[in-house]
Amino acid sequence: MTELEIMKNAEACLRFLAKGTDPFTKESVPEDDVVKKKEISKYLNFTADFLHRKISDMQEIQMDSVVPETPEFEIMDEGILISQIAKYLNYVLHRPESSQFTAKSLIFWLIEQGIISGEDSSHKTVTQTGADIGISQAISEKGSKVLLYGSDAQQYIYQHIDQFITYFEQHEEEFVDRRELFCLTPEQKAYLSPFAEEATISDMTKYLNSLIDTSQVKPLKNGILSGWLFSNRILEKKGNQKQYTPTSEGENIGILCRSYTRNGYEFHISIFTAQAQQYIFDHIDDLTEFNQLEN
Repeated sequence: MTELEIMKNAEACLRFLAKGTDPFTKESVPEDDVVKKKEISKYLNFTADFLHRKISDMQEIQMDSVVPETPEFEIMDEGILISQIAKYLNYVLHRPESSQFTAKSLIFWLIEQGIISGEDSSHKTVTQTGADIGISQAISEKGSKVLLYGSDAQQYIYQHIDQFITYFEQHEEEFVDRRELFCLTPEQKAYLSPFAEEATISDMTKYLNSLIDTSQVKPLKNGILSGWLFSNRILEKKGNQKQYTPTSEGENIGILCRSYTRNGYEFHISIFTAQAQQYIFDHIDDLTEFNQLEN
């Protein structure tokens, strides 16, 4: 792990502790824990802010620096997805968060190279050239068609990494999302109010995203709201560990649990009454901070 990665992890841990949350379990620490004290929380946030500035400075230095030699890339024997290759390149080349390679950028570069074909990154097929270097089509677990990049295809990308970087820099604005992370203005916060007698997590997320200008601000992703409530012990996982149900605290703020059976399996869904919706709106700043840590 690099020094920069350690600093990023340290900042994230400090942010969680400042909120009184265990950074590993994402659960609230006991009320008598020292991090619950306001003075300690203030100092933790101060230290996290200091680290954040140092991280930004280091990332700027990395962007200005020149890599002296081509790094060694590890080739996987099995076929992997283009998203995995993009993530790996960002790790090996220490790309700053503000300018990371995306699967989409790699796909459009490969289309330009005549290795895959398609009008966009969603609908693509492998050309004969791509097949010759080990790109194959497969069916994912969800039943959709995907392209797998074998060892030769991986090697091709890594051998031509300088060409890709040049392409990426020329088209960076098309691939890098520079919108701000989800946040609400004071005016938008003032507009918050329960919008239904009962709503699901999905309804809540859609409502919050409807308040922002998505051309300037990134919407909340699915799972952020439930993850935040889980970290605050308002929801808990049940059954197959993918379903959230309210804890006793969640029930106290107005979250209901509805159960239903489908194909012989029992499912659970959390329902947010107007009271529960208001609780979320009253703690919107905490949700915003949690989203920043998760992105």
